[in-house]
Amino acid sequence: MITQLHNNLRGNTATWNIQKNTAHSDEIRTYNYSHAEPIEFQTSKTAIDNGESLSKVVNAMMNDMTYMKTTILIILTKAKEYVYDVQFGHSGNEAKKKKELITLAKEGYERLFPKSFEIDHSNYWNVFLWGLAGAAAGSLIGFGIYKGMNALGGSYKRQKEREPDNSSSYYRF
Repeated sequence: MITQLHNNLRGNTATWNIQKNTAHSDEIRTYNYSHAEPIEFQTSKTAIDNGESLSKVVNAMMNDMTYMKTTILIILTKAKEYVYDVQFGHSGNEAKKKKELITLAKEGYERLFPKSFEIDHSNYWNVFLWGLAGAAAGSLIGFGIYKGMNALGGSYKRQKEREPDNSSSYYRF
């Protein structure tokens, strides 16, 4: 998103550099408020909008990074306390501390990656059904090969099981 906004802003810069030489002041008297604005003004307005969008995205990212910086320090402190309590058998709030750690980590992750925990469960049935169909198809193919080999007179049995010849022990198809 940042790259796209930056590229838009760079495109506006190139366009503005071309159009700034033709910009001039005009006084237009109209009694209509919906008249078209000069192209140079439209270009500069678009550049300002793109710059403000880029600024908002970068500021939001910086705020999230600052939040995570402080949250990580809290998580590290609480993790050390939890490990100390569990390791040395201090009874009491181990479950509560563990839940706090998980909650803090999950909140930070959700803040940095807002759509990461949105899981679509509707595709689970598709995976199951396609897996079942693949297993059935594989079974039918294997059964067909087995029956076809038997019909052609071949077998998966070893040669020495069919004929008691000790000199060879190979598979015959």
